[in-house]
Amino acid sequence: MEKEWQEMTPAEKQEELFARWLSPKDSEGNDLKFQSPAAEKLYKERVTRFKDAIQLKKTPDRVPVLPIISFFPTFYGGLTAREAMYDYDRLAPLGRPCTTTIDWLRPPRNTCWTSSLM
Repeated sequence: MEKEWQEMTPAEKQEELFARWLSPKDSEGNDLKFQSPAAEKLYKERVTRFKDAIQLKKTPDRVPVLPIISFFPTFYGGLTAREAMYDYDRLAPLGRPCTTTIDWLRPPRNTCWTSSLM
C-alpha cells in the first residue's frame, strides 16, 4: 500500500514529484504520447538533469536553468510591457514564435493579461 502524501517524508515527496515529472500524463490521466522516441528521450534527459542538480547527488552534464519569464515572450517579440498590457492584438501572436524558436523544456506561457480580457 502506498503512503498518503501527508505521511511521506520531504525526500519521499520530492521523489514522487520527480516521478510524476518523468512520466507526464495527458488531460485525461493517460500516459502522454510524445511526438517521437527522440522527443521522449530529450524530455527525460532534461528532467533528469534538473533532478540531479536539485538533489546534489550527481553532477549534471550541463547547468539547467528554469527561469520565471512572464514577460519574456513580450520582450522577445519586440513589445514593451505597456504595449502588451493594452494592445492584445499585438500580444496574442507572440507566443508561437517564442516557443518554436527556443528549445524549452517547458514552453513559456504569456501571463500578460489585458484589461479587455478581464
